[in-house]
Amino acid sequence: MKLQQRGSVTMSDKRILITENDLRRLQPLVEAARSGESEDKRNADRLEKKLTLARVSGSRQIPENVVTMNSWILLLRLDSSEKTECWLRFPAEEGSSPKAVSVLTDFGIALLGSGEGDVVEWSGSSGKRKCRIVEIMYQPERLGNNEL
Repeated sequence: MKLQQRGSVTMSDKRILITENDLRRLQPLVEAARSGESEDKRNADRLEKKLTLARVSGSRQIPENVVTMNSWILLLRLDSSEKTECWLRFPAEEGSSPKAVSVLTDFGIALLGSGEGDVVEWSGSSGKRKCRIVEIMYQPERLGNNEL
């Protein structure tokens, strides 16, 4: 499991907060990914571990500063101080936007359940990468869009 940092405290296997709706949609995704290619299997195991540790909340109770599925996120890359945006999506929806990030990637797994101010770390093609979640600009649950 990747490390995440909140303030100056680094946590491994952080217990995230997710919605019942996201959990219901992610569990079959994990099972389906296990029958796919090796990268999907590895990431399915990592995502399942994160889901197993998760605290589950109703869509109306989830804080608006938590990354849920289909959230639009403003990030600060810590290696370059560049700000960038991304959209956390399901793999089938990944191609819907050039800024879409699949929840079944290292980066997507790191983002899920993290909050504003958190530093997320993941393995990229050029090694370990880190960014800070500056703002969750859109979270479906905040607007009552619970079926996205």
